Order: sequence, then C-alpha cells, then structure tokens
Amino acid sequence: MAKLCPNCNLKHSNDAEKCVQCGTELEVIKSDVRKKRIIIISIVSIILIALIVGAVIYFTSPEAKVRSILKNFNDGDVEGVINSFPDFFLKSGYLDEEAFGKNIAMLSDYMFSYNIDKVVNPSSSDRDTVLTTLSHFEQYGYDASKLQDIKVIWTNMRGGIPGFWGSSFDKFVMIKYDGAWYWWPYY
Repeated sequence: MAKLCPNCNLKHSNDAEKCVQCGTELEVIKSDVRKKRIIIISIVSIILIALIVGAVIYFTSPEAKVRSILKNFNDGDVEGVINSFPDFFLKSGYLDEEAFGKNIAMLSDYMFSYNIDKVVNPSSSDRDTVLTTLSHFEQYGYDASKLQDIKVIWTNMRGGIPGFWGSSFDKFVMIKYDGAWYWWPYY
C-alpha cells in the first residue's frame, strides 16, 4: 500500500511519514484491488446463500412433496406413493395396498402432465375436519403435538387415452408431521 497526502493528494512510499510537498502527516491508501475483491466475495456469498436457501425451500416444501407424489403416480411407482402417507395411517390398515397399486398403475397409463396451481391454508372448518379425522388415528400412533402445519394444494392434471383427453383440478391435503410433509388422503 502507498500513503496519500490528505492535503495535496501526492502519493508517497510506505515509509514516508510526512508529505514532501506540504509537510502534512500521511494516510495509508487502501488498495482498490482489495476493495474490489471484498465486494466480489460479498456478492458471490450473498448469491450462494440465496441459492442454498432457495434450494432448501424448493426441495422441502409441501409443493416439493406433491411434485414427488405426482411424479410417482405418473411413473406408476406404487411404493413411492405409499411412502408419502404418514406411518400411523399405514399402520391403521385403511389402505389396501394391492388395490391402491392397481389404481396407481391404471392412472400412470393415462396421466401425462400435471402442475401445481396454488398452495393455500385450509379454511377453519376444513382445518377442523382434518384435525378431527387425524384424531381417529391416535390408536395407531398419531400424536397431535407433532402436527406442525396443514396446507391445501390445488393441482391440474391432464391425461387420457387417444380420442379422449381430459383435465382435472384436484386438491391435495398435506400435513407437516414431525418435521416432514405427508399426503393426507381424508379431507
């Protein structure tokens, strides 16, 4: 670094203490390269943090879980769809996995595209309905203190067979239970 006279702006070597032109005490000039490096590192750090936060939100949101469920439906991945239900629901025996698997296989033959239209909080009466239904699963391990959130997700699914194409708007209820999002089938 060099030293700069604050009075006459004359540059001096690092070991100079007073300006040779006017006698004023000298200040150290901070390198522009160092400033630019700090700015670039700061900008890159901010961008990386934003990307990481965005990725975490994208891959852990209820929308991410619905995208995964819809992909599993589309691919005919029965195990993937079944694993999107909470354990206490699967333990209850309400799901006939064989029949469910046949339905998924049939749907995967006809579903071609899907997208998420909107994500909303349930109305108070809808929330009460979900909570009441969930309470019936306490004997299978449901613990109300582990329920963290409920979301309603509207999707648009398109599909069909040659000569018949259709589109349907379907509602998914997602519950955040014990830190993870699950599909809740009863609404």
